[in-house]
Amino acid sequence: MPLFEIKQNTRATDMALLQKSRTRSTPITTTSKSSGNVVNRIKMIVAKVETVLGKYEDETLIIQDEQTLHDYIDKCIANGICAIDTETTGLDPLTDELVGVSIYTPEQKTVYVPITHMSYVTGQRVKNQLSLE
Repeated sequence: MPLFEIKQNTRATDMALLQKSRTRSTPITTTSKSSGNVVNRIKMIVAKVETVLGKYEDETLIIQDEQTLHDYIDKCIANGICAIDTETTGLDPLTDELVGVSIYTPEQKTVYVPITHMSYVTGQRVKNQLSLE
């Protein structure tokens, strides 16, 4: 006697399961053990980030177009010095991907250039970024 009985699916049973999944009687809510739903948790995180890092908001610029990047690089060349930091998906230079670049030159704001940020919610590339090329 088998431990489990596995039934063969047919198109009819697949369609019945699909229909059942579309007519859910109770709404699905995603919750966190600590503080309610995900939206509230994200709001709490945003508030915490603003509290801790908000003082740097006027000192930092996000570059989202090529012309602004070219202008900033020209300022770096004029200053004769700049610092560059890369943000990656990990520490392995062979398999990890470049996510963004931070650049600083004296007398200018620190800039961040997002390149391949992905949404954790949708898994899609976030808009308003420069291309890797």
